[in-house]
Amino acid sequence: MSAYTESSPLLENGHHPDTTNLPFTSRAASFMKGEGEPSWAESFKFFIFGTWFNVLLLFIPLSFVSHFLNWDAGLRFLFSFMAIVPLAKLLGEATDQMSVKLGDTVSGLLNASFGNAVEIIVGIAALLNGELRIVQTSMLGSILSNILLVLGCSFFAGGLYQSEGKFNSTGAQTYASLMTLTGIALVIPAAYASTTDGGLPWHGCGISDEEGGCPSPGLLIISRGTAMLLLVVYGAYIWFQACFNVFLLQSTQPRVQLKSHAQFFRFVPENPEEDPEETVPRMSTAAAGVALLSVTVIVAFCAEFLVASIEETAVRYHIPKAFIGVVLLPIVGNAAEHVTAVWMAMKNKYELTIAICVGSSIQIACFVVPLLVIVGWMVGQPLTLKFANFETVVLFVSVLLVNLLIMSVSPSQSKLKLTGFRDGKSNYMEGLMLLVLYFVIALALSTLFISTDNERLYSGDSAGQVIITSTRSLRPLASWEAHTDSLLGIEEWGSQIITHARDNKLHVWARPEESTSIRQEPATLPDLSTPTICYSMDVNALNYCRFSLLGGSKQEGLLAVPNLVESALYEIGQADIWLLPSRQRLHAAIGDPLDTAKTPFSDGRSGSKTGIIMSMHLFYAASSAPSSSTSARELRLLCAYEDGGVVLRERTAPENTQTIEGRGWEVVWKSKLHVESVMAMAVSLDCTFALTISADHLVGRYDLLTQEGASGFTSIGTTFKTKHPGNGAIAIRGDGRVCAVGGWDGKVRLYSTKTFKLLGTLVHHKQGCRAVTFASLVDPPSDNTPLRGDINEDNYSGDEDEMTVEEKCARARWLVASSTDGKVSIWTLMNFEKTS
Repeated sequence: MSAYTESSPLLENGHHPDTTNLPFTSRAASFMKGEGEPSWAESFKFFIFGTWFNVLLLFIPLSFVSHFLNWDAGLRFLFSFMAIVPLAKLLGEATDQMSVKLGDTVSGLLNASFGNAVEIIVGIAALLNGELRIVQTSMLGSILSNILLVLGCSFFAGGLYQSEGKFNSTGAQTYASLMTLTGIALVIPAAYASTTDGGLPWHGCGISDEEGGCPSPGLLIISRGTAMLLLVVYGAYIWFQACFNVFLLQSTQPRVQLKSHAQFFRFVPENPEEDPEETVPRMSTAAAGVALLSVTVIVAFCAEFLVASIEETAVRYHIPKAFIGVVLLPIVGNAAEHVTAVWMAMKNKYELTIAICVGSSIQIACFVVPLLVIVGWMVGQPLTLKFANFETVVLFVSVLLVNLLIMSVSPSQSKLKLTGFRDGKSNYMEGLMLLVLYFVIALALSTLFISTDNERLYSGDSAGQVIITSTRSLRPLASWEAHTDSLLGIEEWGSQIITHARDNKLHVWARPEESTSIRQEPATLPDLSTPTICYSMDVNALNYCRFSLLGGSKQEGLLAVPNLVESALYEIGQADIWLLPSRQRLHAAIGDPLDTAKTPFSDGRSGSKTGIIMSMHLFYAASSAPSSSTSARELRLLCAYEDGGVVLRERTAPENTQTIEGRGWEVVWKSKLHVESVMAMAVSLDCTFALTISADHLVGRYDLLTQEGASGFTSIGTTFKTKHPGNGAIAIRGDGRVCAVGGWDGKVRLYSTKTFKLLGTLVHHKQGCRAVTFASLVDPPSDNTPLRGDINEDNYSGDEDEMTVEEKCARARWLVASSTDGKVSIWTLMNFEKTS
């Protein structure tokens, strides 16, 4: 190998003595002609027809045509999506061809710039459109798909071909350490926003919290400061690879280093006869440059078309935008690289696999994400590094698992030395673990609600998305990201909507006006209205217990939620009751741990460790005395707990009197029918009985009219044995005669609430049911006059939006179920009336 001196050319292949003294125009003409290189025709023939993968280029004109002719949003999204996939591969191919002539250093910088060009272009396009959540979720999805899905598939596929794969553990340690640093840097802003007053939102930017806007000034400062520091670290990372410790990161395979900066490394094989895997020059430098710029421009247009169709596609086809960002968009820019990573692992070239997967994740987290934060700062978009709580946890555990797998200590090497890492090895089991974690991160519908007039169906999923659907046309009326985490409950309250989620927030929204055109015509994005937020409350959502609303007159109501302070110290769940809309806490910490042992369970057991509250219901006791005074109403709170027990409490303090630490409330009875945690509870419309389900095969029934002192508490609770263990949702029909139980097997079973005889089984969903609800029953009128919901007949204009009596009665027999498969099923049930 020749020695390098001060007079050596900077670019390895750029020194041509025979053209040094030529004028600039002559050298430029020579460069454009590509003397000694493939012709322009040969270059573009290879570029366009070099692989069957380029067949997907046919989607490019379809993307343009569908956008400008305003085709269906789903087609526009699909065509743009499929068009970007081959363009991402062509970007990499053009960059590799330019590296042949320009030399290692310049080509390395090109790879660093264009290695994730698609992600940068899509991110900037979404940023300019104000889709801040799409930017965050797509970046997070790119990281997760690389380190979990692709690395898992690579290890799994490689393990099937070789019992054990080997890679350079020192280089892998470097990747893993830097990935850990970037992971921590992305977690800190979320922790800051969640635990300090400086992270409270500032409502002055005009963008809703659910869209990722209106962060506090403190959060903006820490996010932008962290972004600049990460960019500095990334620059030092490139400089470190280019100039220092090259042999420390040297791979076990020729020419295999980081995906984005492979040209920074000069590999010298131990065997001189070994043929390193050089890039074959198939394009001239000028043609490769023109191709690179052209593809970049086309990608920019297709990315703009893709982002413009996301909102309407998500609404029309009920696809959560978090799923689009985390799952679909990462596939766009990395499909070709994903195939390469798996193929290299099958050929036992694990350094290249790790370089593609972990190296690309480092580039996203350390370069692309900070760059987009800075770009957002420049264009006035308040993009921050604060991800949702769920996303933050997912990122942290993903990085942790990858570190454990590729940085494990070898028993033979440790010998009481903490610095000894195993000689890098992998197998199919490690790949399977990565894949399992990726598929665990799934989206699911979690809550349902039908308005009392049966006109609107509310559904919410684990990404915080809420959709209002018309029960007349089954078309969406509104769709928005109400929360940043899984929905626990939705309920319509007069002209307002209450949503409660795992992000520790409870929002009250103004219900949007319903347009009759949406009922009659296909819903499009401009026709849909987004609810405006009235006010919010910070609540405790560390468990899965949703709120309980007891509505009153004059738009005032009582709201029961789990206590604001975590009660793990006493190992008993406590509840708070708030007055709406004043947001005044009337009763705090109901369920004082000092009083819980005073009343034994119905089976004679006693104890105070109930665990957290899993479900609750606030109601006024059904009184047998018709002349009971309204001022003397007995306010009761029914709570189901983690230990399988149910406790009924009654307010003893005067009405409208504030209480704390559980004072002013006493236990009416306690019952424990389940040995597993209560998963769901339903209370009849007349508040005379309640039903609970658990992971076991039992259904518990509780008499809410029973008072303390009944002999042996035998009449409080009764268990019914079913043949189907594992239930997750329950609902009682308005007449109290029929209940629906949603099982983990995806089936919904109907039972008589009196005898618990099985009335029928509804089979549609392939995964577990998360929520079930009945429509409100209506009394049929005496004639068959067409009705239009609650619209006065005097104002009836005779349009097409009318329902007959039969149609309204059929809708009143609806049962709606949702599942973890992301689907909602609607069933029209029979009357279940006794025939004489």
